[in-house]
Amino acid sequence: MERVGLIDIGTVTTRAAAMDVEDGEPLFLARESRVCDLGRGVDATGQLDPEAIAAVLAMVDEALGFFAENDVHIAGCFLTSAARDAKNVEELLEPLRQRGLAPEVIEGDVEGALTFRGAAWHYPDEPLIVADLGGGSTELTYGTWEPGAENNQPANVEWVHSFELGARRLTDRFLSKNDPPARDEVFECRAYSRVTIENHLPWVGEEVTQPERLVVTGGTATSLVAMKAELEPYDPAMVQDATLTLDDVDEQCQRLASMTESERAGIVGLQPRRAGVILGGALLLGELMRATGFTKVTVSEADGLTGGCLAVYGAAHGQPGPIGFMPEVVDPSARASQ
Repeated sequence: MERVGLIDIGTVTTRAAAMDVEDGEPLFLARESRVCDLGRGVDATGQLDPEAIAAVLAMVDEALGFFAENDVHIAGCFLTSAARDAKNVEELLEPLRQRGLAPEVIEGDVEGALTFRGAAWHYPDEPLIVADLGGGSTELTYGTWEPGAENNQPANVEWVHSFELGARRLTDRFLSKNDPPARDEVFECRAYSRVTIENHLPWVGEEVTQPERLVVTGGTATSLVAMKAELEPYDPAMVQDATLTLDDVDEQCQRLASMTESERAGIVGLQPRRAGVILGGALLLGELMRATGFTKVTVSEADGLTGGCLAVYGAAHGQPGPIGFMPEVVDPSARASQ
């Protein structure tokens, strides 16, 4: 058994995990997330906000402290959509390097494949479409998890596409002028999301056969489950494999669209700091379901954090991850001991 760590810096949420891996099976020792909102304003300005950078680095320092206390000697650090878009991303990357990390700004297809690897192992031998609804981008990935596959590559990814659609991006673009947003702003957000997704679906061009299950990961989907069940405190076991119907999502969209951001912050089951982007994410999920033809989705707690940890573990043993991705691995304790 080996212990690996990952710091995953997303557009809305920064997350860290330590995982024990035995015979390729993941077992989380701990995982932590914080809404740092790194992508706030990036869609309009192309710049990361200094306060958001500081919030991310504070979370990273806590994660590195946890790694040191728990003998994590294999670790990776990934950044996603906001970092891909920001012109001043070096203002974040350099402090990460100074902390002994090897930060990698991963492309959308890698992000989608890692999320597929993290989510799909719960559904062996079942063709799946996995959607990762993020803050700045959304990835759709089609494939099958095949236990016992050769070369320790059970995640058979056949198709992946990254959309520039996310809870933060849509909020900034369509829903930030009024609080609550006007009806036409909500309509424009829905329409833009729907058309963008419909133009890139593999079964429309008969590249693949449409699967029977759509698995959705990310803070929007998990929050909607928690809101529906009024989970306080949040319970991952109640969220994993939960079902959201299109009626559930539409009901929450109607509710959220009628509330101010401060009112949303008081909803039981919703992290208060996610109140500013939850409507954009919920509208996106509803249009994703309509565009793909699914009236219900399976929500997964296992996601790119799981897939990323497994990729870090594989890279430490010379094994590339899904679609050939080989992350750079460091010993986070090396700098601390210098």
